[in-house]
Amino acid sequence: MGQSGSSSNAKVKQHLEMASKTGALVLTDRKLTEVPDLSIVAESLRTLDLSNNRLVGLPASLTDISTLKNLQMNNNKISSLPPDLGRLGKLETLSASHNCLSIVPQSLGQLKHLKTLILSGNNLQQFPLETCGLPHLDLLDLSSNSIVVVPDDVAALNALELNLNQNQVH
Repeated sequence: MGQSGSSSNAKVKQHLEMASKTGALVLTDRKLTEVPDLSIVAESLRTLDLSNNRLVGLPASLTDISTLKNLQMNNNKISSLPPDLGRLGKLETLSASHNCLSIVPQSLGQLKHLKTLILSGNNLQQFPLETCGLPHLDLLDLSSNSIVVVPDDVAALNALELNLNQNQVH
């Protein structure tokens, strides 16, 4: 690993140490291809921002961070979310816009405290019905996907705002 690589790792380590005190870890614009080991902050992390990197996936261990309230991973190349995402019981904001998601995990429906879900600019072809049972959802942004049908079950959606702009809904 070159000089810049070890320097980058030192910065990430520094951010992790700070996050254990502040509860917020912002690792944006770091050219990360994988999420660093978050075990050092797993019991205190409330905000995690991994936006503007080169991530293609997320580790299953991410769902061990039970204190997480705000998870942002915009502008990456993520093709799937962890299947047991629903274990993040305190999550209020999930933003994964401009990735490569084509489906969401069923466990998304277990995120009972979720208020904001932003999945714009992905490859979703079906409306994620898992969102219909979320009691506190205020904003569901599904704009710029490939959704063609909005099923009748959407009537059960509690969201105050639903954005389906730039889809192929008939």
